[in-house]
Amino acid sequence: MESSEGIFHVLRCNIPTGGKFYIVYRWYVEIFPYINTVKRQKYILIGRLCLLHKTHLKNKKWLMCKYLSKLPEIYYHGTSSFADEYLSLKDIKRISIERCNRSTDFSQGFYLTSVYIQSFAFARRAANRFNKDKKFRNGITPKIIKYRLNIRKISVLNEKFFPYPDSKWGEFVYNNRMEDNRYVHSNFHNINKEYDYVYGHLADGKIAEIIDSYKEDYSLSTDIIESFTEKIFPRFPYNNDQLSLHTQRAVSCLEFLEVIDDEKYDPSYKR
Repeated sequence: MESSEGIFHVLRCNIPTGGKFYIVYRWYVEIFPYINTVKRQKYILIGRLCLLHKTHLKNKKWLMCKYLSKLPEIYYHGTSSFADEYLSLKDIKRISIERCNRSTDFSQGFYLTSVYIQSFAFARRAANRFNKDKKFRNGITPKIIKYRLNIRKISVLNEKFFPYPDSKWGEFVYNNRMEDNRYVHSNFHNINKEYDYVYGHLADGKIAEIIDSYKEDYSLSTDIIESFTEKIFPRFPYNNDQLSLHTQRAVSCLEFLEVIDDEKYDPSYKR
């Protein structure tokens, strides 16, 4: 097992070298990521207790986040077998940025992750959406597309890199998700595709609801970004990332490797 220094960035803040908090912190950082997925849910409270220990963390919740130091080479994209659209993703030239969702963390783009289990969850979620509709007769299955990224080729493009989900990351996500100029907090966004690609952490899955609540009670308060970042902080910060490609130049840096089927998926299971 790798040490926390090799996986996590540890801030120089007033964390005692002894005591219960430090022991729990070390356990959460070094052991927790390797626990069986089912058991993680049981122990997630311990992680939350660490994150909320403001005396030592001083609101820097990303202390225990995985430190994203460089671009990985292998990526996955989770999708479904609906209308065989996944087949078009095998041909890099057929990937269209304009067909991608607009209101996303880093703005409209083609999203991937280097974390297989993360793409696995996205693929199942995509299949479940269709299988809830009776007309598909449970025939839609998850598909995971595996790619290799040409690091040397993409390194010459315009990029934005977020090693931690801090307030700058939160501001960037906030503006991209708001999209409408009436709500953006600043000019720090990628709505105009200034960056060819962006790499950083994935926001909490409830972000759509959070964004709607902010639109209903819109304010230019200086504290809005801090509170927003707090609410969208990644649920599993030790093991998540996302790479978004916003131009065809960036997409051309991908190389298709294979399509992975979810052999254990049961479409008839009532989720």
